[in-house]
Amino acid sequence: MAEQAPGRARSLADKLNHLFATATTRRGHEYSNEQAATAIVATGVTISQSYIWQLRKGKKDNPTFKHLQALAAFFGVPVSYFFDNEVTDRVDQQLEELRA
Repeated sequence: MAEQAPGRARSLADKLNHLFATATTRRGHEYSNEQAATAIVATGVTISQSYIWQLRKGKKDNPTFKHLQALAAFFGVPVSYFFDNEVTDRVDQQLEELRA
């Protein structure tokens, strides 16, 4: 994956798609929107696979904080990943190191 320029603002869709691409299942497969939604619903937060799809495609870009918290928890990243570009860059670097 191409290195992002430091400080360059990335969309929510870009950040979410990057998490899906890098935080994979134990077998190395990308989680599906359905798998993510099912896991999040199991925590008590209502979210659908189609809503996650809309977020990933940029068709929706203003999720509730509760949804962002649930997505962050699913991927094991701080919720600030979605708000703070420095945190995004640091977490992305850590994820890349874990994959290496």
